[in-house]
Amino acid sequence: MRGGRLGATNTLLAAFMCFSSVQGLADDSSGLFLGGGSAYHKINVARLGYELPFSRPLSEDAIGYLSGNWEFSLGYWDWKLDQNYTLGISPVFYYAFGPDFYGTTFYIELGVGTAFLSKKYFEKRDLSSHFQFEDQLGMGLMWNGHPRVKVSLRYLHYSNFGIREPNQGIDISMLTLNIF
Repeated sequence: MRGGRLGATNTLLAAFMCFSSVQGLADDSSGLFLGGGSAYHKINVARLGYELPFSRPLSEDAIGYLSGNWEFSLGYWDWKLDQNYTLGISPVFYYAFGPDFYGTTFYIELGVGTAFLSKKYFEKRDLSSHFQFEDQLGMGLMWNGHPRVKVSLRYLHYSNFGIREPNQGIDISMLTLNIF
C-alpha cells in the first residue's frame, strides 16, 4: 500500500476523532460526518465535514418534514499515483419521513453547492477549472437518540456546469456517517 493514500486517510480519521472529542462545544444539533466511497476506474474517495442544520424545519405535513443543513467538507481523491483535494460548501435539503419508528427515521436528501479542487486535471480527465459544482443525492436513516447518528448512501457529481470546456465531471458513490 502506498504511503500517500494511507497517510491521507489516517489524517482524515485523526481529524474526525479530534473534532468528535470537542463536539460538546458545538450546538447540540450540529455534527461531524465522515464518508468513504469510490468513483469509476477505482478512484478511492474520503470526505470529512461539518454539518450545521437550519434553525427550523422548512415545512411539515402528515407524512414528515422538510429541513436542511449547511455542509462544509474536505475531500481526498486517490487514483494510482494521483491525488486531488477538495474544499466544499453545500446547502443540503432533506425530507424526513415520520413519525419515527422506535427512534429511527428514513430520509432522502438533495444538495447543490460549490467545491474547489486542488487539481483540474485528474485521472486522465480535464475538469477545466478548479471551481466545480457539487451535486448530491442520497438516502439514509437517522437514529434520534443521544448522540444522534445518521447513515446515508450518497451519489455526488462534480462538474463546472459548462462554464469552461471540456466539462467532463466526475461521479462518486459514498457511504457517510454523521455523529451529532
